[in-house]
Amino acid sequence: HASASLTGIAQFSLSQLEAATNDFSEDSYVERGYYKGVLLHNGLDVVAAIKKFPVSNDLELQHELNIRAKLEHRNIVKLLGYAKVEKRLCFLVEEYMSNAKSLENIIINGMSSTSRLDWPSCFKIIQGIAKGLHYLHKKWVLYMDLKPNNILVRSDMDPVIINFGSSVVLDGDDDTISGDTLAGTLGYIAPEKISRANVSLKSDVFSFGVILIQIITGRRLSSYDDIPEWSSIEMIRSMKG
Repeated sequence: HASASLTGIAQFSLSQLEAATNDFSEDSYVERGYYKGVLLHNGLDVVAAIKKFPVSNDLELQHELNIRAKLEHRNIVKLLGYAKVEKRLCFLVEEYMSNAKSLENIIINGMSSTSRLDWPSCFKIIQGIAKGLHYLHKKWVLYMDLKPNNILVRSDMDPVIINFGSSVVLDGDDDTISGDTLAGTLGYIAPEKISRANVSLKSDVFSFGVILIQIITGRRLSSYDDIPEWSSIEMIRSMKG
């Protein structure tokens, strides 16, 4: 069984993960780098999603665990544990969500009128993302890379925010941080990040707004790889066609 770590998150061994996934076989591979396996967690057999988590040093792993350890919400993926294999390689063990789909794929499929989501489904996805983001912000967690690829949608249309590699915990007395130190995805980054100004929890809200437009319109963002000075106005114009 898993052992307890300093963060309170269960620590698994590589041999446990190999046994759970049949040595990371093709049959256990799900998608997006995740493997499905059954692990003993808190005395129960739990179906888990296991993914490689490369790190450059121990501080990166500790940073991830410190953020994830305090998160418990239906719209936030639950971290069950981790395994440290080598100095630069770890594994994260998360809850497994059967039949969950990437919001990105749902939006792509929705571009066809025959696959378009109805309004109740759109509203449930939007509401779930908002609830998850609100919960993170109450914990002073700046997610920083909110986008459809980082959101899974369960079969009942309830969304789950995943991937916390870019997230940071803000000081409650100062909810801003230098824009030079943060990552994100072009097209979803708030304008203040592009201009290297300080960013805050409001930067996540901007990203949420972009996603909201995509869900409602069923349109994807255009590519901004060749645009040196990106702006929200250009994004909205492109989505209007």
